[in-house]
Amino acid sequence: MADRLSRNAELVKFFAQAYPGIPRTRLVKFIYMADVLAREYLARPLSTLSYRRDKYGPYDPAVDDVVEELIAAGHAEERREGWGFGAIGGAYKRLYDLHRPVAFSFSLPESAVLDYIVTNYVKMGWKEFLNDVVYESPPVKSTPRKGTPLPMESLDGAGTARVGFRLDEVLQAEEAGRRGDVVTLSAFMDELRAQAPA
Repeated sequence: MADRLSRNAELVKFFAQAYPGIPRTRLVKFIYMADVLAREYLARPLSTLSYRRDKYGPYDPAVDDVVEELIAAGHAEERREGWGFGAIGGAYKRLYDLHRPVAFSFSLPESAVLDYIVTNYVKMGWKEFLNDVVYESPPVKSTPRKGTPLPMESLDGAGTARVGFRLDEVLQAEEAGRRGDVVTLSAFMDELRAQAPA
């Protein structure tokens, strides 16, 4: 069995499973948006990528090494695929998951962030996703010059401050409720009444 994947490789595999044949640019944007939401609601990123403003928004060339790690571990393959016709066209790389199981190390709140990205953005059109989501994110909006590092730290806890609750605490409380590790208000009141002097 191959060595454990890095956190970044786990993220790449997660999105390659969710989007068969994912283009490299879209892959990076999914990880970026996962980091945006994680920073806003968990006060920490999911990846260790360091984003800079690029032609199509946030990018970190380190993603190339992460994709190579996943390929070398036998979890994915990359194919060059063409688009267009003749002089009007080109080629891009698509990453395909090879369906080898991995035990992801994502926590419950991290999984919720990733599920949100998949549910809301995987089927969204590329231009809509780029223009309405990625380019509208605060780090991209505040960094107009290509090559400039994005101020990701400025997001830490911003979503929690805006909504007034911590995502991880809410999810943990929901999980405790599903396990039956909590007492409902009605059960608490019944117990209180039972202990009251007559």
